Parts: sequence; C-alpha cells; structure tokens
Amino acid sequence: MDRLDRHIAPTSSLPKALQTVTIEKHFSPNEVPLYLMRAGNESITRIDFIFQAGSVFQKKLFTAGCSNTLLTEGSHNLTSHEIAERLDFMGSYLYPFMDREEAGLHLFSLDKHVDQTTDLAIAILSDPAFSSKEIQIYKEKKKQNLLIDLQRVEVRARRQLLTYLFGTAHPYGIHGSVDDLLHFEQDDLFSFHHNHYTASGMQIIVTGPDPLQFKHLFLDGLSKLKSGSIMQNPDRSIQAPPEHAGEFEYIEVDQATQVALRIGRLIPTQGHEDFIDLSICNVILGGYFGSRLMQNLREDKGFTYGIGSALISYKKAGFMSIAANLSPATVELALEECWNEFRRLQNELVTAQELNRVRNYLVGELQRQMDGPFALADTLKSLLYHNQDFTFVDRFFSRVLSIDPESIRQMAVKYLNPEDFVTVAAGPRRTN
Repeated sequence: MDRLDRHIAPTSSLPKALQTVTIEKHFSPNEVPLYLMRAGNESITRIDFIFQAGSVFQKKLFTAGCSNTLLTEGSHNLTSHEIAERLDFMGSYLYPFMDREEAGLHLFSLDKHVDQTTDLAIAILSDPAFSSKEIQIYKEKKKQNLLIDLQRVEVRARRQLLTYLFGTAHPYGIHGSVDDLLHFEQDDLFSFHHNHYTASGMQIIVTGPDPLQFKHLFLDGLSKLKSGSIMQNPDRSIQAPPEHAGEFEYIEVDQATQVALRIGRLIPTQGHEDFIDLSICNVILGGYFGSRLMQNLREDKGFTYGIGSALISYKKAGFMSIAANLSPATVELALEECWNEFRRLQNELVTAQELNRVRNYLVGELQRQMDGPFALADTLKSLLYHNQDFTFVDRFFSRVLSIDPESIRQMAVKYLNPEDFVTVAAGPRRTN
C-alpha cells in the first residue's frame, strides 16, 4: 500500500466555469416581476418580497426602518402573537430587512405550506396596523440602541466617515439622532407604506427545488397589492467635500480604550468598467485574511487583531473603506503603514505566487456565493439591486482567471492615492 507523503502538497486546479443558473421570469397582472430559481433538494422554499422602500426615500428619519420593522408586528386582522403562532405552527420563518434603497420581507417556508405562508405574508404587507403601542416600543428600543451605539468608537468613526464622503445633503451621509425619534408619528408610517409598499417597483424572488409549482400563487396573490408610481432614487448630488480629502480627524470618546480607525474614499458603482479589477486589487490590499494589510499590521507589526478593506456599492455611489481597531499609541504608525501598502501596489507588480493565491481565494468565494439555494437567492437579490444578472458573476470569474499584475497596478495608481482618502479615528482622549 502506497503511503501518502505529507511533505508534498496535493495538486490543485481551478474550475473552468461556475455552475449554470436557470431563472424563469414572469409578471403578475399588475406587472410585478417574479423570478423563479430552481435550486436545492430539500422541500424548503425561500421567498423574497422586495420593495423600493429603503432609507433614502423617507421624508422623516426612522420612518423607513420603523415601517419595515413593524410589518410583522400586527395587521388590522392579526396581532403579532397570532402571526408568530401561525408561522411557528407551519415551521416557517419570516423577517423584515432594509437597506439604503430596498426593504421588504424574507420568508422561509416548508413547501407544503407555501400557499398559506404566502397568503399570510401578502396580508401582512398589504395591511399593517402600525399600532401606537408598537411604535412606542420601537422608539424606546431604538433610543436605547442609539445611546449605546454612540458610545462605541466603531460607530462614531463610521458615521463621521460617511458624512464626510457623501455630505449632509444626501441620505447616504445622514444619520439619525435620539431627537429624530420624536418627529415621526403613526400617520407618517401609513403614508410611507402607502407610497412605497406597492406593486410598482416591487420584485419577488422564489428559490427552491421546484418554484414553478407555486407560480400561480404569486401571480394571483400579488393582485391584492395596490399599484402606485415607481419610486425613483432621490437624485441628490454626491460629492466628497474637497476640504476633507487628505485630512485626518480624531474624535474623542470618553471611557474608550481602543481607537477605531476608518479610511475611505468614493469609488465607482458595481456597473462601472473598473469595478471588477478594483475589487481584485482590494482583495490583495485588505480583502481577506492573507491580505497585505493583515500581514503588515497584524502579523508583522502587531498593531491590531484585524484590519480589512472593503468596497461598498450602493445604487448611486460607492465607497472604499479600510477599518481597524488599534491601541492609541499606534494610530499614526498604522496609518503610515496603510499608505506604504498603497505605494507598494502602485510601484511594484504583484508576484505570480501572490496573484495565484488571491485567484484561489476569489474563485472559492464565487463558488460559495453559488452554493445552495439560499446563497443563490442572496446573490440574485444583490445582482438585481445593481440591475445585473448572473452574467456579472461569470464576467467576474473570467476576470479573476485572466487579470495580470499590470492591470492591478493601474487600479492602485488610479484609486489608491492617500490624498484622495478621508481618515477618521475615534477613541480615548489624546495626550499628545
């Protein structure tokens, strides 16, 4: 019997393509697009009800979040207890979600109960109660969470960074305060719901082993939702205030022990021609555990337990953010090491060994995003958010395999200039 020589690494190879995903698109009588995606073997179906009802559309702060949270807290015909009891009896799970532009409900249901859980979800979406009692509970919880969050250095640094990047005139840069909780009432929630939780601008994703069998349920049930005008993302200008680019601000937070460092700049959105190459460059910089920032600031210098770099893409704009928690004594040193890594990527070509390692990591990540029905549903939801489809994933995969070191260097030259970044740190009172 041959013995395995554990001193020799096993051979490895990258796949030539990702799995093929088949999606059927249908429209309800009131023009709601319905995406049916066959995936998985278990008798569980996930349904995503997506509306143009994110925070950018609210006229009063917190109305979008409160409206979304209270969807499952009772309708005019069902109490929150009755809703929870019915879902529990059917072994189903329903929870609200909201981001900058979109909001809605995620529903997980056993296939044998999809008809009942779908009817329940549509009833909840169509006729929420928004009771005064639940509104008050929401305000009290939100107040306590805000008071706690505003003592966290990570929250303080991130909020200030976004304000500097997008300005206070755009919803991306606006953050609510405790006082803002006093300025909306029940009528504001009903008005927001009436304008935004409508068939116009709505999308539904149904993912499971046989979603086609439920097509008629949605095509019939969606007719119960009222129509309305399609909500357009407010077209407010987004421009990084030039007086803050290249600057460093330190926010003193009482009783803090560590400093939260946040570095950021505006970047193109996901649909831009540079986005995929910039994403690969970002992974090398700080997008995974073996990244250069992690190797430098964690493994070599010991400045932090972890540092990461991410690209965040909204519909109207995107930004790059580098985040780390540090000792107060190492903040300036860590910042200089970040700039050093920028310059290395601008001036030195990535080696074949490092690029192959990043290729392996990214191919694994792309495969993970396509692994199983729930991951596929999340991926499709994200793609639709950016007006993309699975061909974007295929393009990303192809570029991961073909990108060359010079293309990465060009991205660094174009986007990794320290003078273009806003730097914010929040932590204990400075002594120097």
